[in-house]
Amino acid sequence: MSTDAEWCEVPSDSVPAAPQGGTTYRVRYLANGARGEVPMTGLVTMPADLRTDGAILSWAHGTTGLSTGSAPSLHTAGGPIERYIPHWTAYLQRWLDDGFIVAQPDYEGLGVEDVPATYMHRGSLASSVNRLVEETTAKFSTDGTWVNVGFSQGGYASLAASDSPAANLAATISIAPGDTELVNENLRRMGIRPVDVAKMLKGRAVRFFPLVIAGAQNAFESVDATEFLSERGAELVRKAEELTLPELGDEVHNTSGGELFVSKASTKHMQDLLDEQRLELMTPQGPVYVVAGMQDTTVNRESIKSNISTWSSRGVAVEYAEVADSDHNKSVANSYDMQREWLKGYVG
Repeated sequence: MSTDAEWCEVPSDSVPAAPQGGTTYRVRYLANGARGEVPMTGLVTMPADLRTDGAILSWAHGTTGLSTGSAPSLHTAGGPIERYIPHWTAYLQRWLDDGFIVAQPDYEGLGVEDVPATYMHRGSLASSVNRLVEETTAKFSTDGTWVNVGFSQGGYASLAASDSPAANLAATISIAPGDTELVNENLRRMGIRPVDVAKMLKGRAVRFFPLVIAGAQNAFESVDATEFLSERGAELVRKAEELTLPELGDEVHNTSGGELFVSKASTKHMQDLLDEQRLELMTPQGPVYVVAGMQDTTVNRESIKSNISTWSSRGVAVEYAEVADSDHNKSVANSYDMQREWLKGYVG
């Protein structure tokens, strides 16, 4: 495969998101964003002792923000997304030590100054994962076998990637996947709108609404948030594109979700577009393993199980397991042994 990707070797100890003991590259490559082909970035780490099958482990990270500096590949020690990176890197270290090439896409707009970031856009996230796998295969002449893993936003991304995957996908592991529904079906039947949900929230819990709105505006040309945002809401949506997720959480610490919207605001058009991205409409190519922490209150486990039932009815080979004593973030490390045991049936 002929590509135009740019590979820059970097000292792995200067990139906290990269596991240690291998050779790490910062990669700039082309992928399909929400509105067309755009440059994206990521990290690839080659192990010192490569597996005989040359297998790739693709890691799709959880939400870090929409700003350029939210890219894990650009994170430096003590930076604003520090609370996430060490945990994820320790998890990836185990895969690298087992001989897997570790590939980590940043996602659209993260790591690239001139590309507006999208959020939870099915096609864009899928392409960010699949194209980096293809570039890694082309660069290192492996047979292309790859394991597709993601967490939270990345759990959604891994499932989106498996809906139309790069060649030679061995298996997908989705950890506590998010979804694009702002209001689930049961609440919608009761007349509950996204604005109503927002009004129930205060402080850091509000931080995802500006992310979703900013990402939707960048993904869909027909979304004009000025139609439903208040002055405070517009300010926070702008900040969502400038800050990392932890910084945005600090910005909303005294904010009620209801402050984001004008009176009688209607977000229906935006919600309709987001609903077209939801997990239920995907048909991931199996085998698929979905795990979630028993104490996870960030994702809706009942909704996850409903999606799995839908996929199974379509013939998808999918299994579900819950991780004891684990909240949302701890579900990554605490499910590693479960993941590796399950994976033995597909990759040695």
